[in-house]
Amino acid sequence: DYMVPSYLEELPVIPMTVSNKVDLRQLPKPTSVRLSGDRAMVAPGNDDERFLADALAAVLKFDEVSVEDNFFDDLGANSLLMAHFCARLRTRKEWATASMRDIYLHPTVA
Repeated sequence: DYMVPSYLEELPVIPMTVSNKVDLRQLPKPTSVRLSGDRAMVAPGNDDERFLADALAAVLKFDEVSVEDNFFDDLGANSLLMAHFCARLRTRKEWATASMRDIYLHPTVA
């Protein structure tokens, strides 16, 4: 599943630069439609889950994430995004000791 996109978006035309390369600046921002969208959205059930889900959605630039979404498999995250997520978690005192290993061992909010 390495390098398999977590979401796809169809474009009517791909913007190109004058040197015939994809113009990344002209591409629309991706939506939060995920390929794993066949599962129901499970909302956070407590304050900790709400904080984790909100932090994860912010890092991934999604509107929301389900507490059952897997960080890697469902959301398409990688180690760089995991580092950003971990840094965001550490802004709260009760999550100050969060590590990337913790996220790897517990890849869902639930």
